[in-house]
Amino acid sequence: MGDPLDTFYARHGKRLFDLLAGGAGTVAVSPLLAVLAAVVYLDSGRPIFFRQDRVGLNGRVFRIFKFRTMIPGAVEQGRGYYLEEGDPRITRCGTWMRATSLDELPQFLNVVLGDMSLVGPRPNLTFIVERYRPHYDRILAVRPGITCLVGIGGRNRLKRSQMIALDDQYARTLSFRNDLRILLKTVPVVLFRHGATDDVSEEFMEDVTPVVAAARVDDDDEGALKTAAAEAAAASGTAAGAQTVAAGPMAGGQAAPDASPAI
Repeated sequence: MGDPLDTFYARHGKRLFDLLAGGAGTVAVSPLLAVLAAVVYLDSGRPIFFRQDRVGLNGRVFRIFKFRTMIPGAVEQGRGYYLEEGDPRITRCGTWMRATSLDELPQFLNVVLGDMSLVGPRPNLTFIVERYRPHYDRILAVRPGITCLVGIGGRNRLKRSQMIALDDQYARTLSFRNDLRILLKTVPVVLFRHGATDDVSEEFMEDVTPVVAAARVDDDDEGALKTAAAEAAAASGTAAGAQTVAAGPMAGGQAAPDASPAI
């Protein structure tokens, strides 16, 4: 079986699909974007949009766009990139926008610009990728997506090892059929708010040991990564295609999570 990253779809078809569907989607949601921008402004003023550096294709850093759902400077307050139940940094409209993922609609612009894809791995913060870089080597061969296996497999309720496992699985099973399946599964997840929570603690999420460049995966790590991959695949309903990534003991206090759950 050939490398899924070396197929016609991966090299050309996926980008064409993004341009056609992403362009049409941008036009279709533009009235809603205007309404949501007005809601954010009336609720908490400016800035309306939230922009942040994320790691994209081949490790290139880009600026991701979202509607702002927290107070300005939220990362410097409270739990930083982490959340707590009833987090006071989240604005009134931000609560339901985050639960319904409406805050992510501006990412259609990232798709049109070529920073992201409609479907792909989770767009991660730069220091998360640097901290666990060996685990992301294959993942970074694909553009990050607006929706992903993490999004339909548990969202904020997944641990870091499960997120990495699902992203790695996506890169290893990339196909047009899988992208369509993920897009279709995204609809009920968003409508019924599956996996949405504002209680994302460091103690719960960070279960992967930071990896240095020369680190070797030993037998214990191999067993842990298989467990994480199996749990993550079961959550997304794609156990047959599950792949493994290195996971280790709890690394409390050593890294902040992806800012997506927080802002």
